[in-house]
Amino acid sequence: MENEKSMEELLREEELNQASVGDTVTGTVVQVGERVAYVDINQATEGQIYLNYFTNNKDALSFDGLLKVGDTIKARITKIEDGKNGLVILLSCLDLLKDEQLAKLAEDLKVGNVDVKARIIKKNEKSYELRYNGLKLYMSVKDVKDELKPGSDIDVRIIEVNLDKHFAFCSHYLIVREQREKEHAEYLAKVEAKRKDEEEKRKAFLESINVGDILTGTVSKLLGYGIVVKFDNAQGLVKMRDLDHKFIKDPAEVVKVGDEVKVKVLKKENGKLELSRKACIESPYQIFRHDHNVGDKLNVKVINKLPFGLLCEVAKDVSGLLHKSEFSWNPNDNLMASTLIGDTIEVAILKLDDENEKVNLSKRVLIDNPWSRVEAHEGDVVEAKILEVSSKGLKVEAFGVDGFIPSRAVLLEGKSQKIEDYFAAGDTITAIVSEINTKRWILNLDQKAYKRLEERKQFEEYMDKQEAEVENPTLGDLLSKELKK
Repeated sequence: MENEKSMEELLREEELNQASVGDTVTGTVVQVGERVAYVDINQATEGQIYLNYFTNNKDALSFDGLLKVGDTIKARITKIEDGKNGLVILLSCLDLLKDEQLAKLAEDLKVGNVDVKARIIKKNEKSYELRYNGLKLYMSVKDVKDELKPGSDIDVRIIEVNLDKHFAFCSHYLIVREQREKEHAEYLAKVEAKRKDEEEKRKAFLESINVGDILTGTVSKLLGYGIVVKFDNAQGLVKMRDLDHKFIKDPAEVVKVGDEVKVKVLKKENGKLELSRKACIESPYQIFRHDHNVGDKLNVKVINKLPFGLLCEVAKDVSGLLHKSEFSWNPNDNLMASTLIGDTIEVAILKLDDENEKVNLSKRVLIDNPWSRVEAHEGDVVEAKILEVSSKGLKVEAFGVDGFIPSRAVLLEGKSQKIEDYFAAGDTITAIVSEINTKRWILNLDQKAYKRLEERKQFEEYMDKQEAEVENPTLGDLLSKELKK
C-alpha cells in the first residue's frame, strides 16, 4: 500500500524520536580532528561540531588546546540530515555561549558596570548594531556625536540584557560622561591640593615677613585705586598714594603689568599686605638734595602766591617756599605785588629740611643790606644829602641809607612856606637823628631840632662866657672900682 511506510523510514523516525533541531544536548567528546570533533550525545549517531561553531575566537586554527577526547560539552542541535554514510547531526555551542554570555552580563550588571569593546556592524535608522564575542548589541545613534563607520571598534557599557531575544543594549556616552566626571573630579582634586599647598606656603610666607621689610615682586594687576604685586606665594596691594612721590591719576603712568618692583611692607593684617613702592624709590627732593646745599643760588619759577609768601619750583616736582620775611632787607619792598606767577627770580637756599623734605628760600640774602653798617643813634648830628624834595618833606641819604625829614621838621627861614623855595636835590643839610630802627629801615631826621640845638649851644656858650668874666675880673675892672671909692 502507498500509505504504508517502509521499514527504513520507520527505523529513521525511531532513531530521531529523541532528538530534534533546537534541542540542547550534553555529550562526551569521542574524537577530535583539526577542525571537527565528534560527540556522543546518546543518539543513533554521534554529533558533529565544527571549530567555528565551537568558539567565537576567529584566530583559532584548530581544536588544539580547546578540546580533547573525554571532555563533556553542552551544545545545541542545529541540523539533522542524511549523509553519504548515514545520518548526520550537526551541533553548535555558539548559541549556548551567547546565552551564557548574556546571562553572565545580566549577573555582572547586578554587581556593577560592564564595559566592553564592541565592533560596529551597521547603522540602522535609529541605532547602531554591534558585535561583542558573537553577541548582538544595539546602541542609539544619539549616543555618539560623530557617525561611526562599520568595522570600527568602540568602548561601550552594557545597560540592559534581553535574554529572551538574545541581545543587549549598550551606551558609549555613559563611558565618556563617566570619564569626564572622573577627569573633572581629578582636576578638582588637583586644584584643591594645589590650593591647600599654596595656602600653606602663603601662610608660611606671611609669617616670615614683618612690617618694614623690603620685598621684590611682579606687578600682576593695574587697578583704579592702585596695583597688585605678586610674590611667589602671596600678593599685596599698593594704594595709589603709595605708588610714587608725584601725584598720578593712573598706575599706568609709572608701571605696567609684568614689571618687577621693590616694595616696602607697610601693614600686615588678616592675611593681607599693604605695600609701598614710593618708599623704595628716591623722591624728587632726595634727587635734588644730591647736588644742592644751603647757600646755593637758584633761578626758580613762581608757581603760586600764598598769604605768607611765594611757592616756587626749584626742580622737577620739587617746590620751595620763599617766605615774605625773606623777600628783602627792606620791609617796605612789596615783592608779592611786583611778581607774577610764572616769573623767574633768583634766590638762595636758606634751609633744607631732609626729614620733611622741605626747601626754604631767601631772596634778601642775595641783596646788600646797608642798614647792617649803620651805627647811628637818636640825637646824633648828621650831614645828609637831599635826594628828593616834596611838600611832605625831604628824602635824604645819610650813613649810606635813605632817610626822611618831614615837612614839620624842616626849617623855613623866610616868608615863603614852600619847601621847594629853599631846598633842591643835591643840597646838603645838617639835621639831628630823631628816630632810627635798622630792622625796619627807618631813619627820620629833624632840621629844626638841629637849629634849636645850635641855638641852645650858642646860648650856653654865651652864658659860660658871662660867668667866666664875673669870676675872673680884669685890671680895668679893679681900677674902676678903686676910683669910685
